[in-house]
Amino acid sequence: MLSTKPQLSDSGVISVVAVYADGSSIEMATVGREGCTGFQAFFGEKESSVRFLVQISGSASKLSRVAFTRAMRSMPSFRNLMSAYVNAFLEQVLVSAACNGVHTVKQRLARWLLMMRDRSDDDTLPITQTLLAEMLGVQRPTITLQFED
Repeated sequence: MLSTKPQLSDSGVISVVAVYADGSSIEMATVGREGCTGFQAFFGEKESSVRFLVQISGSASKLSRVAFTRAMRSMPSFRNLMSAYVNAFLEQVLVSAACNGVHTVKQRLARWLLMMRDRSDDDTLPITQTLLAEMLGVQRPTITLQFED
């Protein structure tokens, strides 16, 4: 029997989260099969100031820092692909910052849910209102109020 759903090799979704000194946090970007974490290695960095949080469990490919650095040096096509990805990722972070500043919580929630759905290929998202509040940088009761309208 043929499946109408494409078989995708990588299926996990990860949030890139800023954590503040008081312990609060907000999501800056999401990464699914279209991207990668550890992109700081593109700039030669060995550490990250952000937290990576698995939102939707699934499979992912892994490349060691040594192999990544070697590929960057020896494969111009890989370097070009990573450069394009880093540009797209930065654009996502900038759009997220702009949205956080001008859109309502309901609009930001809708955007977040759609982005998770796009990356997970599943109509069921295993998330809680507490997690939604953390990702949007609001208090949990604020999320509850968004579902009452």
